[in-house]
Amino acid sequence: MLNSLNIAQTGLNSSRVSLENVTNNIANENTPGYKKRVVDVSEIGHIQENSTGRGSATGAVLRATSDYLYSNLMNEGTKEAYYNELSTLLGQVESVFQETDKAGLSKTIDKYFKAVDDLNSNREDAVFINNYITQANALVSDLKKMYAAIEDREANTLESVNLDVIEVNNILLEIASINKEIGNQSIPTNDLLDRRDLLEKQLAKYVDIEVNRGEPYELNIGGQRAVWHDNVRTFSIGEEFVAQKNKYVADDGSTSSLSAGVGVMDADDKFVFTLNNVGTIELKFGDYVKDSLGNNLDINGDSIVDANDMIDNSNYIRALSVAINNDPYMNKHVTAYNGDYAKDIDGNIIEPDLTAERYLVLEAKTAGENGKFESTLEFKRGNAVTGLEENVLFGKNEHQSKEASDEVFLQSIDQKTPLSSGIIQAKIENLTTNSGSNRYQEYKDLLNSFAFTLSDIHSSYAVSTDDGSYIYGQDAFDNVGTNLQNEKSINLFSGSDVNSLQFNSLAVNDLTQNDLDYLVTFQHKNDFSFENGVQNPNSNDAMSFSKYFQEVLVKISGDKENNDFLLDSQKSVTQSLSNNYDEIVKVDKDEEMLSLVKFQAAYEANAKVISIVDQMLQTLLGIKR
Repeated sequence: MLNSLNIAQTGLNSSRVSLENVTNNIANENTPGYKKRVVDVSEIGHIQENSTGRGSATGAVLRATSDYLYSNLMNEGTKEAYYNELSTLLGQVESVFQETDKAGLSKTIDKYFKAVDDLNSNREDAVFINNYITQANALVSDLKKMYAAIEDREANTLESVNLDVIEVNNILLEIASINKEIGNQSIPTNDLLDRRDLLEKQLAKYVDIEVNRGEPYELNIGGQRAVWHDNVRTFSIGEEFVAQKNKYVADDGSTSSLSAGVGVMDADDKFVFTLNNVGTIELKFGDYVKDSLGNNLDINGDSIVDANDMIDNSNYIRALSVAINNDPYMNKHVTAYNGDYAKDIDGNIIEPDLTAERYLVLEAKTAGENGKFESTLEFKRGNAVTGLEENVLFGKNEHQSKEASDEVFLQSIDQKTPLSSGIIQAKIENLTTNSGSNRYQEYKDLLNSFAFTLSDIHSSYAVSTDDGSYIYGQDAFDNVGTNLQNEKSINLFSGSDVNSLQFNSLAVNDLTQNDLDYLVTFQHKNDFSFENGVQNPNSNDAMSFSKYFQEVLVKISGDKENNDFLLDSQKSVTQSLSNNYDEIVKVDKDEEMLSLVKFQAAYEANAKVISIVDQMLQTLLGIKR
């Protein structure tokens, strides 16, 4: 009978603890990160074979969880956060290009070409002249506003990713703090484990993580250990900028690549160097290089200006470098060197001297995309009788030159941390030039190509003597020959990208009827190439200006739609995993209410058994007395 009393007492205790656990589950149904608790109840082992039992043992209160499902859920959640962030970024850019029935760059383009038509009908009409100038300025202004809006979003993204990393560091510190508390306990409390799991889930939105919850606890970000028990590694955003460098050097790396094209320079020859389709210098055989005040300059490094400083076949590389460095516009953007420079132990540049002719090197003064430049170097071989006989266009050595680039990355202790997904990855890949996924740069490049072509075809033209067709832009001068006539510079626009694009309103007064006849062909010409080079009507992507911009709009919209499709697909995967996981860990109120009734009934039953046994014992004791 005493055994029956003990069995009932253990059952009463198990029912009580289970009942308290159910009420705690119900109370925390909506607590973030809370995992359903279950009581570990087991039968007490038998001592004798013929024993009916010794009751129940009440063990620890455990969390319902699945580390396998939870790890998969975090990984898929990281991917969802990546696509979601990218959707936000693309949506912001899409809003920049948003057009209405009455406003937008498409309408501005149409108004510009209409103004050209009007001016062509009467080039003396002051109203038409003023309207053309207004529409040309509006076209430049709209392009610059769109470009600036993308740059603003880039700046905001860089600012926000730095804030994201601060949040990552705070989460890591909090996880380490919890680990320290857990380490001070013989058995970690469930609320601490819940808090740590919730922090891991929050962290996984920003970066891809791997977690080992054994002893000692370890959390890795991008393969790098971020938390080791209660030790933390903090992270930051790093930036690297590569300056554009154009080297006109032969493949041997030591001699000029200009020599073969120039051959022997004589009295009717000259070099023409253009930067960003804005600044231009001409160096003629037998002339001196002059500064902005017209003073002759030393180009051979002897600190004396004499006949040896006159431009000839032996010093034109040095003449080019000195001329570029003394041009008021060019020296703000690039530095020219007579060969590669060295650096001292402090990192200071040691410029190559001018005592010997080497090869031309151009380097941007501003590192990164902000210092990117376009340059054209031409040698024009002339003839005193026939005029220009040959135009040689020089290109940089592609293998030894450097492209301007920006790189933004997550780092710790000056070591780059590779990421594959998450909010931070979505942002830094759109701030890194060569990531292959930089939408900001891609869309800016599309606008830059528009600006380059606009400037190019408005700079010059020529007429073919074969069929009277026009040769558009720089191609007019690069294709010198007997089949061309009336080569003409009109210079209405200048610049090689949106930032350098300018409209020259003074050039409008110099337009002839022939010039206007040329300009009026733009509106209906559907084979302009937008390849940041001379016009190529045979290009597979040749089209009109209006069509080009429509293609830009379609691309941006398509990128957003494609990403949103991937986002929706990823949400489905994440939601499916989440549902499976929630079935294990989430508090189901209906289920808990049933358990509440069940354990309450068990409690009452065990209490009744105790009461009955107590009465039986009292009866037995009374009989004995």
